[in-house]
Amino acid sequence: MSKREEAKRLLGNMKMVFLVTYGEGGRPDARAISPTKSEGLGTVWMLTGKCSDKYKELSRDPRCMIYATDLEDTANYLELRLWGSVELLDDPESRAFAWLDEYTHYFPAGVNDSNLVVLKFTADAGVLQTEDGKENLKF
Repeated sequence: MSKREEAKRLLGNMKMVFLVTYGEGGRPDARAISPTKSEGLGTVWMLTGKCSDKYKELSRDPRCMIYATDLEDTANYLELRLWGSVELLDDPESRAFAWLDEYTHYFPAGVNDSNLVVLKFTADAGVLQTEDGKENLKF
């Protein structure tokens, strides 16, 4: 399996990644977030609330980073860093595409909750780090 395929597998299986945005004063602000869908390595879909800090930060500056690693697979060190930007989407098609029923806990009105917003991350650069070394990913 190529390193790129390993990275796609890692991202497709992640229940949690770290999203890094630019917070107050331009400082990096990292938090855990659950991807709802991924398309290869280049696109990751997530959900958040319009009242969240990440929504406010991404509204000001859509540039961000996604970091993923499998902490449970200690035999195969694999770390993925993706840089890119987020589109904030509020249309019915994007909401339906990114929605998972388990999010009803956070958004009681479901896919039509007025607080719900879709984060569509698109990578423009990346690095895959393995125990064999580092590979720059092109998009």
